[in-house]
Amino acid sequence: MTLRRVAHWQRALRDAVHRHHAPFAWGTNDCCSFVCDCVLEMTGVDIYAEFRGKYSSELDAQRTMRGACGSAEIEAVAEYVTAKFEMQPVDVYFAQAGDVVLLPAGENGALALGIVAHDNLHAMVVSQAGLNRVKYVAIAKKAWRV
Repeated sequence: MTLRRVAHWQRALRDAVHRHHAPFAWGTNDCCSFVCDCVLEMTGVDIYAEFRGKYSSELDAQRTMRGACGSAEIEAVAEYVTAKFEMQPVDVYFAQAGDVVLLPAGENGALALGIVAHDNLHAMVVSQAGLNRVKYVAIAKKAWRV
């Protein structure tokens, strides 16, 4: 299934981002749920349906992701979902507002998913305190077109 952005996707993305300014919470405001909620608002397609409501802790998340994707690693989860929904990989330097990026986030450098912001310079990434704006181009490992 190929995704297509809705007519007013910019407003939909902005609204989705504003709804996720809460602190990190497994299953409702983690990097996967945030990015997939943004994609849902921009396209009308719930690419997170397979995972929604199925975990509320780190251990549950690992079990759920491993069961669906064969791995709990965020990169493997991203590859699984983007392939399933035919989201094409793009060079990080060509990612645009609303595209999905995989980048190191947090103090330990663990990978996370983010959404490219409207300025095309930053990605929005969920942190323990809420959303962070991160300059992504120099650090992102991968990007996918929405």
